[in-house]
Amino acid sequence: ADPRAGLFAPRLEWEDGTEQVSCFRFAGPASELIRGANTGPVTALLKKHVVALDPPPDPDAIAWASFACILLRGAMVREIGPMDEGYFLYFEDAEYALRARRAGWRVVPAPEARAVASSCGKYFGRTSRRSLSPMFFMARATAPIFPGCVVPTSTIRIDIAVRTRQIKSGILPPRRPGRTGRAALLH
Repeated sequence: ADPRAGLFAPRLEWEDGTEQVSCFRFAGPASELIRGANTGPVTALLKKHVVALDPPPDPDAIAWASFACILLRGAMVREIGPMDEGYFLYFEDAEYALRARRAGWRVVPAPEARAVASSCGKYFGRTSRRSLSPMFFMARATAPIFPGCVVPTSTIRIDIAVRTRQIKSGILPPRRPGRTGRAALLH
């Protein structure tokens, strides 16, 4: 194993098993040109600058990975410190990976580890998602630290906890009969 591997990115999947894009390059002038032009010829010409890496990603091309699920090496966290609490939403994972890379740590894919990551918007109505969003972000900022690694709070567990709270308060219908666990909470 690479002793400078500091961030381990599992294979993120949708509920149907389809792999999600979860590894990326850092954005730059060429990737902004791709985004702005939004045409096939420009994208084809500048393909090596596209930010999102198609699965499975080339390990040498990964600059950062989604923190929907990630394993962080404890030694790396002790060296570079915790995540910047000034980030409220979006790109906190890219900023943390940038700090790690500047300190000599690498982001590596760990496809043998799999996680199902889903958007809370898929299960919650617009109003409830908007009113509960601070809870999602606070939970991500309070990741527990274990000897040897850091395991960020799982957004999947948060989805379930929020949905359970909404069911108990009467905002959402109760569990479907005959279903148990996570499947009972999802519609």
